[in-house]
Amino acid sequence: MDKKGAEAIHYVIALIIGIIVVFVVINIFTYHAKKASKGLSEIGEEAKINVTKCASLVFGRFCHSSPCPEGSVVFPGKFSDCKSGEVCCERT
Repeated sequence: MDKKGAEAIHYVIALIIGIIVVFVVINIFTYHAKKASKGLSEIGEEAKINVTKCASLVFGRFCHSSPCPEGSVVFPGKFSDCKSGEVCCERT
């Protein structure tokens, strides 16, 4: 085999390896993008569920019999964790 033929084979092999590498990298990025978007949708669902709950240490909300104690105001809405006759109070 002459020198030009061997060089052509090397270029073809390099081209095939390059295509495989690009394909693998694209698959890795799409896999992580799908995983991230699924994670975000799960966080969104979790946030939706938590909206129906009053008690939250982060926002300073808690269930209390009406009226709310001094230093807090009624947080509007219906909440699954407050018992009958209780309202959701938020610290001011």
